[in-house]
Amino acid sequence: MKVTIFLSHTKEVEEDIKEIEIAIHRAYQDSDIKLIIEHYSESDKSFHTEGYQSRLNDILVSCDILYIFLERRVGQYTEEEFWTGYKSFQKRRLPYLSVFFKKFTLSDDASDEEWEHANYRRKFKKELSSLDGNQYIIEPLANSNITNSLIYSPS
Repeated sequence: MKVTIFLSHTKEVEEDIKEIEIAIHRAYQDSDIKLIIEHYSESDKSFHTEGYQSRLNDILVSCDILYIFLERRVGQYTEEEFWTGYKSFQKRRLPYLSVFFKKFTLSDDASDEEWEHANYRRKFKKELSSLDGNQYIIEPLANSNITNSLIYSPS
C-alpha cells in the first residue's frame, strides 16, 4: 500500500520539519506501507499555468494525509493549503488532516506585528476547533514525542 503525506508549514518551523520527516520515515520503516512525503521547496520554481501555489494545492489534494505545522504565525499560503485540504476532505474524506501548533511564549515587549500574528493564530486555532478534523498542540520536537500522532492507518 502507498501513503502520500503532504507537509505544510511556515518557515519558522523549517528545522522541526526536517526532524519530523525523519520521525515519519522511522515510524513507517517496518510497515508494508510505501511512504511518499511531499512538501514545498523554496528552490523549486517550476512552472504551472495557474501559479506555483496552485500546483502545490493540486498535489496536496491528491495526498492521503495533510499535516500542517505552525508556530507564531499562520502564513497566507499555509492557511490556503489548509482550506484547500479541508474542502477536499469534506468532498472525499481525503486528505486526512492534522494541524500541529508549536508552543511558544510572547514577551510583553514583543512588537505589535508579533502580537497581531499571535492573535490571528489564536483566531485560526479557534476556527479549526469547530471543524470536523483533528488538531494537536506540540512542544518543540526535542521535548515531545509526536510520532504516534503522525502514524496514520487508512481504513
